[in-house]
Amino acid sequence: MIGATLSLAVVTGCSQAINVATLEQELASQIAVQRGIGVSTVKVVCPATVEVAEGSVVECSAVIDGASSTVTVTQTDGKGAMQWVLSSDAPPGN
Repeated sequence: MIGATLSLAVVTGCSQAINVATLEQELASQIAVQRGIGVSTVKVVCPATVEVAEGSVVECSAVIDGASSTVTVTQTDGKGAMQWVLSSDAPPGN
């Protein structure tokens, strides 16, 4: 498993939410850098709405060079700071 931290701007309005498109782009970029691959080979999809809440956990799906993985994103504060961990959906050894 690999992981890192990121910080995103919070979209304000009636309720505070994370900009999901930016979250997906940032995750794809960081995964590509850690893997040493082109960002075009990484696709990340997160839930349509991610509310800001410290300690909240969101599961995103990722396809990296054709292999499916899960990205677990944990909000570390109420201001857009997050930590993420990437784990393969495939059982070990496959």
